[in-house]
Amino acid sequence: MLVIMAMQLIRLNENLAADRQRYCEDIHSSIEQQITGAFGSIEKTASALVQSATVQEYFSIDLDYQQKIAYLSSIKDLIRLSSRFNTEMIDVLFYYDGNSTVESMIGYSPKEVRKFVFKTAHEMEGESIAASRYYVVGTGTGDTDQFIVQIAPIFDTVPVATYSKRIGYVSVVSTTRDFRRILSVSDDVYSELRNSETNELLLSGAVASTDDTTIQRIQCTSALPYRGFCLVTYCRAGFRLSDSTVVPIVISVLFIIGHLLFVALAVGRLVLRPVKQINSEVEEIGGKNPNKRLSIALNDEIGSIAVHINRMLDSISRLNENVLLTQKELYEAQIEKSRSQLYAFQSQVAPHFLFNTLNSAIALIRSEP
Repeated sequence: MLVIMAMQLIRLNENLAADRQRYCEDIHSSIEQQITGAFGSIEKTASALVQSATVQEYFSIDLDYQQKIAYLSSIKDLIRLSSRFNTEMIDVLFYYDGNSTVESMIGYSPKEVRKFVFKTAHEMEGESIAASRYYVVGTGTGDTDQFIVQIAPIFDTVPVATYSKRIGYVSVVSTTRDFRRILSVSDDVYSELRNSETNELLLSGAVASTDDTTIQRIQCTSALPYRGFCLVTYCRAGFRLSDSTVVPIVISVLFIIGHLLFVALAVGRLVLRPVKQINSEVEEIGGKNPNKRLSIALNDEIGSIAVHINRMLDSISRLNENVLLTQKELYEAQIEKSRSQLYAFQSQVAPHFLFNTLNSAIALIRSEP
């Protein structure tokens, strides 16, 4: 029975582990889709600006003050319209090739972010292949001090002579609030965004933690379709028997079974067998052989019980002998008493009989001389 219970426990553990694995994979897939959607929202905003002819002209044409004001007004209207794709956007930064600073369209980005965008865009100028990149930029230790930054190149598509020439970069700066909300999906799920090359932790959920080493966890990892990021999800595995614990459990069960069998044999030998012997001998004493005594000689409680039973039988035997002796003495005394009374009666009857006989003889003589 214990072996069957152990096997059922192991099978149940395997089923639970498989269910938790599927659950973690489903949660990971859901988080991955939402994170991809959040990146897509940022990308839509950047694409709307990069593909705008107004933005391209603003970067490529020398404008006087009035023209620049008009272009900026149109660009800001475009930013307001494109912000519906990305509600967490706080700023848009422009970097011109060869320029010494970045230009803020909204003005809400921290100076640390502007310095980072300027440095990164300046380094990207020398690259032959220009592609959008995403970064997590931290300006402090708090959750609100981190920002998602996309840097996208702008190409000139208006003049024929400079078609497809890279003329600058557009950087969309967004908060990480949506990303943290997505990563904090459940109490027993912990998700992280990491650098796919260095494995550096970039963003994490605020619900669980991987520091709890006493809890087994299921890990799911996948690279996101955005350069430099991978998603890692940990799910609480709960109680699970590892392969290394199955053999000790089986051994423990077998040991318990062996121990129980040993105890059963010991009880049978030390308790049940002497008790059966006592019962058999007591029945014999009560029936055929009342002078028999228990033959068990054990140095334990059962042996002590046998000794006390023998003493009780001896006491009963002595009492029976005393009773018989007393009854015999009483019977003999009664006989002696009866005999004495008979002698007394005889002694009383004999003189009167003689006297009556003589009187009868005398009377007969007198009547017939």
